[in-house]
Amino acid sequence: MKSERLSDLIMMSPFAFASHQIIVDDRGLPVDYQYLEVNPAFEHITGLKADDIIGKTVREVLPGIENSEFDWIEAYGSVALNGELKDFEQYSELLHKWYQVHVFSQKKGFFTTLFTDITQRKVMEDHLKAKETNFRTLFNSMLDMIIVTSKDGKIIHANQATFNKLGYSLEELREIGIPGIDSIGSKEESQKIFNSMLKGERDRCLQSVQKNDGTLIPVESMIVYGKWDGEDCVFAILKDLTEEKEASQRFELLFRNNPALICLFSYPEGQIIDVNNAFLNTLGYKREEVIGKSLVELRLFYQIDTLNYVLDQLNSNKTVKSLEMTVRDGIGNIRKGLLTAEILGVGEQKFFLASLLDITEQYAHQDTLYMLVDMAKSFIKMPIEKFEKEILKALGKIGGFVGADRSYVFMYDFKENTLTNTYEWCAKGIFPVIDTMQNIPVSYMPQVLENHRNREAFFIYDIGSLPDSDAKKILQNQKVKSVLKVPIWTSKELIGFVGLDFVRNLHQYSERENQLLTIFAELIVNLQIQIQNRKLLKREKDKAEKANKTKSEFLANMSHEIRTPLNGVIGFTDLLLKTKLTPVQEEYAQSANTSGKALLGIIDDILDFSKIEAGKLELELLETDIFRLLNETIDIIKYHASAKNLELLFSFPLDIPRMAFVDPVRLKQVLTNLLSNAVKFTEKGEVELKLEFTKLEPGRGRYVFYVRDTGIGITKSQQSRLFNAFTQADNSTTRKYGGTGLGLTISNLLARKMGSGLELQSKWGEGSTFSFSIETKFRDEHQTHEQAKGKLPVKNVLIVDDNASNRKILMDNFKFWGVNCIECDNGLCALRVLEKQVFDLLLIDYHMPYIDGFAVIQMIREKMMVLPETMPLILLHSSSDDQSLRDKCKELGVRYHMVKPISADMLYDKIMSIYDKGIPPEEQSSDKQENEKEPELTAADNPVILIAEDIPMNMMLIKSYIGTIMPGAQVIEAVNGLEVIETIKRERVDLILMDIQMPKMDGLEATRRIREWESKQHSLHRVPIIALTAGASREEQKEVLRIGMDEFLSKPIVRDDLESYLEKYLAKFDNPKDHFNYVDFLNAMGGDTEMVKKMLIVSMSDMKEKLNDFEQAINKGDAHQIGALAHYIKGGALTARYKSMATMAARIEVMAKEGIMDTMESNIKALRNEWEKVLHEIERYL
Repeated sequence: MKSERLSDLIMMSPFAFASHQIIVDDRGLPVDYQYLEVNPAFEHITGLKADDIIGKTVREVLPGIENSEFDWIEAYGSVALNGELKDFEQYSELLHKWYQVHVFSQKKGFFTTLFTDITQRKVMEDHLKAKETNFRTLFNSMLDMIIVTSKDGKIIHANQATFNKLGYSLEELREIGIPGIDSIGSKEESQKIFNSMLKGERDRCLQSVQKNDGTLIPVESMIVYGKWDGEDCVFAILKDLTEEKEASQRFELLFRNNPALICLFSYPEGQIIDVNNAFLNTLGYKREEVIGKSLVELRLFYQIDTLNYVLDQLNSNKTVKSLEMTVRDGIGNIRKGLLTAEILGVGEQKFFLASLLDITEQYAHQDTLYMLVDMAKSFIKMPIEKFEKEILKALGKIGGFVGADRSYVFMYDFKENTLTNTYEWCAKGIFPVIDTMQNIPVSYMPQVLENHRNREAFFIYDIGSLPDSDAKKILQNQKVKSVLKVPIWTSKELIGFVGLDFVRNLHQYSERENQLLTIFAELIVNLQIQIQNRKLLKREKDKAEKANKTKSEFLANMSHEIRTPLNGVIGFTDLLLKTKLTPVQEEYAQSANTSGKALLGIIDDILDFSKIEAGKLELELLETDIFRLLNETIDIIKYHASAKNLELLFSFPLDIPRMAFVDPVRLKQVLTNLLSNAVKFTEKGEVELKLEFTKLEPGRGRYVFYVRDTGIGITKSQQSRLFNAFTQADNSTTRKYGGTGLGLTISNLLARKMGSGLELQSKWGEGSTFSFSIETKFRDEHQTHEQAKGKLPVKNVLIVDDNASNRKILMDNFKFWGVNCIECDNGLCALRVLEKQVFDLLLIDYHMPYIDGFAVIQMIREKMMVLPETMPLILLHSSSDDQSLRDKCKELGVRYHMVKPISADMLYDKIMSIYDKGIPPEEQSSDKQENEKEPELTAADNPVILIAEDIPMNMMLIKSYIGTIMPGAQVIEAVNGLEVIETIKRERVDLILMDIQMPKMDGLEATRRIREWESKQHSLHRVPIIALTAGASREEQKEVLRIGMDEFLSKPIVRDDLESYLEKYLAKFDNPKDHFNYVDFLNAMGGDTEMVKKMLIVSMSDMKEKLNDFEQAINKGDAHQIGALAHYIKGGALTARYKSMATMAARIEVMAKEGIMDTMESNIKALRNEWEKVLHEIERYL
């Protein structure tokens, strides 16, 4: 069986093999590992017996390993837990050996080691390094006397030969100095000779030195400059001429018997003078073949660049140390070595000595290991289409590695009793034989087949020694001299073999070659299994994708069929609710409208869930203002929170980058669901939306969103099934609160898609906090949005609110703006503080215990005599507070109030407007739009809108919407794509609303033909086309945009969405809402139509009077009065939603303040014209 075969290979391997299981602690960190299996080589190399260690941990086998300098457990643990590969050399303190280790993991928690003993190599390397680098060892081992002196002749040190020959100690030498050992009678003469040698006037000197006992020794002295202990010094070398012969003999002995390859060359000619026995034996030369030859003639260096480098280094540095290089032996084989070389001098003659440590065998073992690993890695998860390429690549590696001329794979066919060459690699200059080795009868090679059936390799050293046979004839025709064929076995049967041919030379195969082919055979079997599994997997995947596609198409069709009638239900009930109805009629219409929207929500949830589950939902990352998106999300649930008297909080640190790349639609969907649930399941207390930010790197950070409530909470058992589709915390939840149970499931899946998933912290009866994070790019500006704002005109602010969370948010905002704050949690506390301190501004909540906000304000006004001019105040209240609140504000002179939650932007703008420090954002944007260059249009210009819709109910609904949004628009109807094309060619059209599914010609084909026709009409402008479809998938959206449409509008048509597109594409046409936005004003007045009528009547009278005053001020040239009146008109216009009029008044106010009076007459004329337009719009609602 295959596993048995692999086990046999492991047992036969010369490499130590061991498999282990990692052991981790509670934190998941590796603390030990267990031995599972080892081979005989492991026992031989480590000295550990399998019976003694299998099943035991390394701490049991090698106590104290955790205290080793190298952390074996951590190194192996990172491989077992992370699946990485590691190769390293390390010394084992407990086994006293060096090992070269390759470790890998095939399964998490397990790892396998392959290693070999490199202790001998390390010893040799250390010996070479010691010989090369330990100068002091060489210094003390020198036979010549060496004395280290300063430049003035003071002795610093001496080698052992000096002490032995002269009989002095170091202290005695330092005391007498160089002149003290010189045989010259005069110290002055001795110093003179020493100085002449220092100056270079003579390089050496023959003299005698005096031993401690008074006898003389003839020496040849010379000096060399150098360093000792980092300081400049002089080396005085004294050669004892009486022992020269003995020294020569010792050098000869060391030279001849050194295990390193040593060669002595003449300098600078580079001719070989002598070599040692190791040089001749290792490289296969005779002495007479090398003596007198140069390195170039001998072709010893495999690369001539290496030779040039060595010569350059010797000429410049005089030495080369441990240079790894490649050499060529006498028969052309390549060997690896570490080269050390230096230039030596004897008298006037110079030589250079080279020593090469042969590391060829170590490289061979290492390369074999790497070869096995590389092959295994290349075959893991290899695509089917790369199978043949990788097989041939591996054959080339094996053949080149062992020096073969051919490597190949044959497959047996025992049904036909044939064998066939399926893959073949040939060395350069070797002819291929694959074409002639197809369907060869197995009877031609009986001995090969017999060996392979016995799971044995077939090897012939010399083909000529075979008896005459078909096999011999075939091999001789292929010029083969030596051959090796290793069988390929699956777990059950013989399927083929891997072979090597040696054509140029006879070859004795090694176990390493057999091992390579055996492992390669196993890999081929694994590849075949992988291919079969992948084909099966692909069939199943195709089947699943087909089923999923069918389901998606069904859901898309169902969505279209349901959305079409829903479009009518929701649209017409929206219109019906805007007409005059009896209370009962309004209740029925509202119920129908709410039910339709609820059904639409359920359909959207099911479609979203289906798309996410099928992996079809994709995020569309756009640069988005996070602050604005969260504000819009808060606005969606603000009314519902207020209706339940819940405190709605919004915490957004002002130093957070606002612009980030997110999918705004999906992010808002998740947050809306979480906030809606929080409000739904909270009966009292508060709901908070909070954002945190962490910068990860320039331009990239993590946004963390929190939704916290003080609701019913969720038990541990309920949390376990909370994110399951179509389920809620318990069955009573559905009955009491409603819902499909898909919301949290979809939100969790969307959050995962964004990168994190939902996290929950909850306690029954205390509330819940949901959170998720998004790591994304953000706009890394030098200043945040808030930092770019001007300084607030207040220094001290008092905040009065019983909600601690809301106080903290407001305090953080004012702290960021550099404003001092004091907080109070009730009215009594506030009154006490106000008696002691004066504030520039007071923020006070309406709903508070003990004394509400109005009672506090009344006391401030009446008892403390603090007037609005002295200390402005802002009343904080919920959106559900009624008309009585507004009446009370008017009674107490409370001019400023804000609806909770309070956003930082709104609060800043409110304070700035109180102190008249800027133009509200609405006016700024209007100014910007005014400054943009737009086409000039006459009053007679009206937009022409073409509606292509085949369902009459939908046509009627869209026309009704357009009639209220843009009353002056001309509408053209079409019921199919052909009518659209005819119309567009016949008359002017400014915008097309195109249904996708229509008879005769659908919207996609009509759009394609329109764009094709437009491309040929060079003077024609491109007509915007907005798709109308009941389909809601992202794929359909992409398709309509790809075909040439500009926007995508899902059915049922939402009036606000349609209005935004009309404003976008028909902006050049006059929009009545810019003159007077009745709907916006009505909403601001809480839906009180009677109050709106009264205020409009007052506004009409007031504006008429102020315009007259305005004209008189212009005639007088009173810039101050003009500015004051413009400011008054601006405020009134903003309140009544006269957008264009407010913009014009704001511009006039600025011009008056700057003293620009030249164009005031034209400005008042334009302002009166605008007022006439406002009156025209107002009259429609009175």
